[in-house]
Amino acid sequence: KIVLEKLGSRLPQTVYSWHTDDVGDLVQVEQRVYGSQQVETFIDADKLLRFTHRQRGSDFEGRGWKRDVWKHWELKGVLEKIAMVAADRNGVGVWIAYTLGAMSPTEESDLDTAISNLRAGSQPGIRLDKSKVEMEFHTTQRVSMIEDIGYHDARIAQAGLVHFQTLGENTVGSHALAQTGFDLYMVALDGIATELAETFQEAIIEPMVRWNFGPNVVMPRLEFKLREPDGKQLAEVVEVFVRAGVLKPDASIEDLV
Repeated sequence: KIVLEKLGSRLPQTVYSWHTDDVGDLVQVEQRVYGSQQVETFIDADKLLRFTHRQRGSDFEGRGWKRDVWKHWELKGVLEKIAMVAADRNGVGVWIAYTLGAMSPTEESDLDTAISNLRAGSQPGIRLDKSKVEMEFHTTQRVSMIEDIGYHDARIAQAGLVHFQTLGENTVGSHALAQTGFDLYMVALDGIATELAETFQEAIIEPMVRWNFGPNVVMPRLEFKLREPDGKQLAEVVEVFVRAGVLKPDASIEDLV
């Protein structure tokens, strides 16, 4: 019997080019691996199990579902860095000393040293002549990035169809809306799983079955289950179908429900 011992992975970044025939069908993949020395190899298309999401024409690399998330993730990272730099530079504030009277050079030097070395915890206070010096703590107005970062967080959640996870923040959202969002996410996840299953079915299962058992055998199907069905919803659907005469109650329906 012909069996698969192992499916080796090929990292996308090692694929150098895709070679096609005159009608655009994939013939070979050119792979280049860089290390202590460059290794170049060619892999025939019939030796590949290729998973391509959202392929257009001969674009065999496709477009990953996280691609729509990347822009907002990148911008969010930049905003967070700006916020940290602003907090580091201007978050604490500085002491300012105003000289009210004449001061000797020695007094001015001592005042500069005291102000520059004023730190909470190490030197929390200094002694000054109020007739000569007035102190003021000055803080700058920092630009808040929280709203902008929150905007990109929301766009990331929406692009990934997981915005239902953010419901409840800022007193926004409801359980019904969360369930609708989760159902939409599961529909998208089901589509991706179906795409993977169909690719594996066509490229691996069916050729292996034909090689081992001949072309006329009943072909097995790869199936998957992402979650158990909601028993209450299933019962309601069955009840509606029975009342409409579409289904007739029998032992199989009882076992299912």
